[in-house]
Amino acid sequence: MPGLDDLSRWLLRGLGGLRLRAHLGRESWLVDRRSMPRIDALYREAMAVLDAPRRHPLYVVKDDRINAATTEAREPTLTLTSGAVDALSDGELLAVLGHELGHLLCEHLVYQQLSRLLLSLG
Repeated sequence: MPGLDDLSRWLLRGLGGLRLRAHLGRESWLVDRRSMPRIDALYREAMAVLDAPRRHPLYVVKDDRINAATTEAREPTLTLTSGAVDALSDGELLAVLGHELGHLLCEHLVYQQLSRLLLSLG
């Protein structure tokens, strides 16, 4: 439907912001060359392999579980748990980062979050 993408993004910016704030309400660190050079280098490599047009914020969230997520709020944001950083090899982390970047590049977030919203309303 024409305009569905735009309407979905408008609705989900507010909802994604709430989800991101809840997720980052825990102890978290923004990944950059100084704070986490190993993770930053892997993120840059994943971006280069996928020819990502721009860098979005990447956070490591204190959580012992092995997980990662991509959330769209005002801008798309990627998160890794500290459990993933501690337990996974560089190759595994590269695959996880590539997976999350793939969601951004294919714009999966809009449709995933819209389907969750519709299911919760329906």
